[in-house]
Amino acid sequence: MSIKAIIAKASDGTLEEKEVIAFSEASRISLDEFAHEFSRDMAQNYWDGLYDYSFCDGAMNWLYGFLTNPAYLDSNDNTISDFPLEIYLAFDSGEYHHSGDDDSVDPVRNYTDPAIEKVLSANNS
Repeated sequence: MSIKAIIAKASDGTLEEKEVIAFSEASRISLDEFAHEFSRDMAQNYWDGLYDYSFCDGAMNWLYGFLTNPAYLDSNDNTISDFPLEIYLAFDSGEYHHSGDDDSVDPVRNYTDPAIEKVLSANNS
């Protein structure tokens, strides 16, 4: 299974933990490296316009569940890495109007897009 297939299954909520573990083992990467690759793919393809917000938000919600799962935490010193967490939070911030926002505010444009741009800029320099 490819990372693209994994991401698609994550977005629609059908990805299972055992599939990620098998993918990581076959790719000879840690679960944390998987989380980074997954998050980087989500952020870059969203930024490039290849994935839409809804697709990414669904996939990142799945990943967050995985990041809080004992399989991941046990393999990563009971710690969630900053990069995948930042990407998750960027998409999560587009799910709702924030305090002080009026109805005309688009949370994706106001919160998600700048956060993705910032994270990608920081990790590409």
